[in-house]
Amino acid sequence: MEKSPKNARRILITNVGLDKRSGTEIVTKETAIGLADRGPTVAVYSSSSLGEIAKELIVAGVIVTNRVESLMDFDPDLIHANHTTPFLVARTAFPECPALWFCHDATAWHDNPIDLPGTALYVSHSPAPHARLLSTPGITDARIATLLNATDVAPSAGAPPDAIRKVLIVAKYRAKYVKLVVAACKELGLAYEVVGGAVGRTVNDLGDRMRAVDMVVASGKVTMEAIALNRPVLCMDE
Repeated sequence: MEKSPKNARRILITNVGLDKRSGTEIVTKETAIGLADRGPTVAVYSSSSLGEIAKELIVAGVIVTNRVESLMDFDPDLIHANHTTPFLVARTAFPECPALWFCHDATAWHDNPIDLPGTALYVSHSPAPHARLLSTPGITDARIATLLNATDVAPSAGAPPDAIRKVLIVAKYRAKYVKLVVAACKELGLAYEVVGGAVGRTVNDLGDRMRAVDMVVASGKVTMEAIALNRPVLCMDE
């Protein structure tokens, strides 16, 4: 007999990795801690290496593992699934557990949707992932919900800067635009700092760095955080 997700007290979240600070890793961290703060016991299973994000989750009281067999006694009531591979592993380990599957990307292979029994709902955060879900055989519009991205950055009450003097460039993935922005900063005589995975410089104090500059160049969830901190934003992506 399948479980009911209505009173889920043990929630298992899946994600490809917990070793960098990519969008889904940050979303996984914020979701896990937010759920744990509301009462449920939360575990996060990653199908690859564990790193800084995993350590932060453990400190917050979340169970973290890259060995799904270690969760057999955990016996989740609900699977909050990100990414195809770890979801398939979790579904194999817990075939009776209801699941929600979140599509975060319109093209990436690790977000390729699969129609599996027991998946109660598919969730997208924008029109492009929604369209990807609809293109998957077996997934109908009635089984899809849209839940917009959010941020847990507390909004700033301070005034926006009166002039642009220093720019923070957050470079995700390939970020081919970085050279163009750096060249523009130099031409305009603006100080600048570049952080992010594309330049091999991930940081865990992004909020503080955004507060210290006059403009943020970024995309996705980072732009929402910058706006919450009352920083002017130039939204750019490849």
